[in-house]
Amino acid sequence: MRLRHPATIFAPYDEVLDMNYSADGKALVFTAVQNGQNDIYLLRAGSRQPERLTNDLFDDQQAVFMPNGQEVVFSSNRYLDSTGHARPATFPNVVNNYDLFICHLDGRATPIEPLVSTISNETRPRPLSDDEIVYLGEESGVRGLFRYSRKTGQHQPISNFAANIQDFDLSMPSGALAFIPQVQARDLLFLYPHYDLPASLVVGKTSRQRILENRSQPAPVRPQAAAPQAAPATTPAAATPAATATPGKHRGSTAPLNPNNYQFEEDEDVAPVRPRRAPARTATTASRPGSNPAIAGPYRYDTRFMADNLMTGVAIDPLLGFGLSLQANLSDAFENNRFQASIFGQLDFRTSNINVSYTNVTRRFDWTLAYQKQAYFFDDGTGSGQLLRFGRHEVAPTLAYPLTHSLSLRAGPATTILAGRLPATARPTATLPVTIWATTRSWCSIIRVPPGSICW
Repeated sequence: MRLRHPATIFAPYDEVLDMNYSADGKALVFTAVQNGQNDIYLLRAGSRQPERLTNDLFDDQQAVFMPNGQEVVFSSNRYLDSTGHARPATFPNVVNNYDLFICHLDGRATPIEPLVSTISNETRPRPLSDDEIVYLGEESGVRGLFRYSRKTGQHQPISNFAANIQDFDLSMPSGALAFIPQVQARDLLFLYPHYDLPASLVVGKTSRQRILENRSQPAPVRPQAAAPQAAPATTPAAATPAATATPGKHRGSTAPLNPNNYQFEEDEDVAPVRPRRAPARTATTASRPGSNPAIAGPYRYDTRFMADNLMTGVAIDPLLGFGLSLQANLSDAFENNRFQASIFGQLDFRTSNINVSYTNVTRRFDWTLAYQKQAYFFDDGTGSGQLLRFGRHEVAPTLAYPLTHSLSLRAGPATTILAGRLPATARPTATLPVTIWATTRSWCSIIRVPPGSICW
């Protein structure tokens, strides 16, 4: 017996974002993702093949039926030009600003028309009737409810909440309003059993919204400068720069200042008449007149080290026991040079384990120079109270070749010096202490595989 998944009309789509039924229940409009595109589809009753209403690079979402069932309102980031028409569906024309559009299902040549288009986002349309639509807008800087009339072409706010509304639903027969605002990083559900839509509600705007609106305003049109008239030959004074300058545009003018249309001298369309003094030639200027100055650099950045990962605490060593530990790392801004140091010592301040290393990663091969010093003091076990002192010094230069960000090949010699001092009772002579030295050398090749390593 072979089991298979049941057939579904949504199998060709990667994800279904939202859907909405018509008022008579005979049609379904939904937004789905296919091949990375968000498009709107229409499924009629008695058919298992959805009709594609949009097919472009723009993100179309949140489609809902109008009460007449012949129109669909949706939110899209289609880019409109100055005449209100959508620009071609190319990547440069895809913006992050969503407006409201309506799609006619009567088969007309241009089925999609814009409804509400501002510099803010308009999302979540909900039809009140064939003429009015309620949606979420951000024209005040806070996402709230707005109402749009198709007859007048005007929209106005109908809510003035302090928090952004994430989603809402409005039932016209009862006037109930349910919405979800975000309060202190939490989504809460509120319900108004009866919400009267205000006819004229004045809503203030946030400072950020006012700045965005000012930046979106078109630049004022500059008045064209009048062409200078030829001066009579008998009046040489008329050819001076003061006579040909436009009044009110240069310094020293007595014309009143207009703060709404102020123009700087550097932005003038007409080149300044007054000649400027040529700058003194320096070593960085070009060799011939009129050429651009030579660009100096690049310069080596100032190497400054900063402390990183400074840790202090208590630790328990399996061999030494209880003690204090200190670890500090130093690196420059680009982490090309790294210093690492750590120390572990017992409370007698004699037994210790010190590690210091320097790593340079400025070239293809990384190299490290590490030094470790260990000093151990133990009781001789005879009950005499004398201590045995053992010391270990190790110097290990290492050369590493990175293969990936977490895998590298390391090799280098390691020199270890062991020193031990016996107590006075065990010395062969009473005049000089006996010190045992042992030097070992080894070559180690390591491939680092986090979290451990393999050495051979």
